[in-house]
Amino acid sequence: MSPNLRLVPVVRQLIVGRCYIHTVDVAALDLNLLIVLEALLEKRSVTRAAKQVGLSQSALSSALGRLRVTFGDPLFVRSAAGMLPTPRALELEPELRLAMASLRRVINPGAFDPAEAKMTFRIATGDYAELLMLPPLLEVLARRAPFVGITVVPIASNPIRRLEDGSSDVVIAPFLESSADVEVDALFDDGFVCAMRKGHPAARSRLTLTRFARLRHLLISPEGEGVAYVDHVLARAGLSREVVARVPHFSVAERLLVASDLVATLPSRLVGQMSKASVTSVRPPFETRTFGMKAAWHRRTLASPAHRWFRSLLAEVARGLTASG
Repeated sequence: MSPNLRLVPVVRQLIVGRCYIHTVDVAALDLNLLIVLEALLEKRSVTRAAKQVGLSQSALSSALGRLRVTFGDPLFVRSAAGMLPTPRALELEPELRLAMASLRRVINPGAFDPAEAKMTFRIATGDYAELLMLPPLLEVLARRAPFVGITVVPIASNPIRRLEDGSSDVVIAPFLESSADVEVDALFDDGFVCAMRKGHPAARSRLTLTRFARLRHLLISPEGEGVAYVDHVLARAGLSREVVARVPHFSVAERLLVASDLVATLPSRLVGQMSKASVTSVRPPFETRTFGMKAAWHRRTLASPAHRWFRSLLAEVARGLTASG
């Protein structure tokens, strides 16, 4: 697409005018002519205008000729006092200043100011990251960037595709890897604990692997099926467990545990946010593995000041989680 076409909305009203029948093919317009017109309106002199825009007098005079054809008006007439603008040129002057200011902001947007930015970032993630990161993230945004919003979209089976097709700005998930198109940074690590309601019989004495296997279990399974790391650990010891309930979301775990004798092996940071008056946790009777939550983004956003700022904000929120937990 021609660069001029992308700027059509900015200059169309300027060219067409309010009262003139003469119209212009905006897509064919040389935008450099507007720079010349702006200089002539400011300097009222071909010599001084040419110096301002870096053209020779003959080149600027040629540009003025093209402007006259473009607008269907002489625009300037010579006099003893210099180049006097015509009524049409005087009508154009305020519109031109606004249009040129808009064009310069489009081409040179300047520094990103979070306090003034009006935009929405799309995050692809699951409810584990939502529960941990969204409350502090929204709190910081309210203070520093009140017009910046967040939209969370489902993580999907192939989250990187969301970055590739532009449907997400950031993916937050474990087990992400960098590639030629995607960059990944670590946010925070987490491990697992065995969670249950306060007063659960299993919390009264040391939890052995055999006792653990005999308990009734809650499993968080986004797909609603399959086995977890815990099941592989038990299988190696010749044991198995009874999974009474599978649910896709961590957000319901606390209510289900409080209302039953179920136990769940959950990320420790998540359990740390549950009510200590309602839920307790014990160390699992097996060696658990840690996992790292990561943020991924497409490399096409690397140069964007707004995206760089948002990624740094996510990292700051993650550091706050680490410091508090």
